[in-house]
Amino acid sequence: MESPIKTPWWIIMLIIIAMLPGFSFPQLLSATEPDTQARVFVWLYPAYLLAAGWLAYICYPRRQTVTWMILILMLMTHAALWTLILY
Repeated sequence: MESPIKTPWWIIMLIIIAMLPGFSFPQLLSATEPDTQARVFVWLYPAYLLAAGWLAYICYPRRQTVTWMILILMLMTHAALWTLILY
């Protein structure tokens, strides 16, 4: 039986870079109006990023396409959340 490939360092770095906008959580939270549904999404944002990053990491050895889809969804989530809060 063939052993799965290891996750290369450049994918790990790409996942970390894709997760970096999560550090804007305090800024997003302060920009959100109190008592709105958008505030719930902002509170769930860091947990989503951690889960998506972990799933992208563990999926790569066997399913590289799933990792790329998770990374693209993560980037789209960043854009959607900033758009929700700022506009």
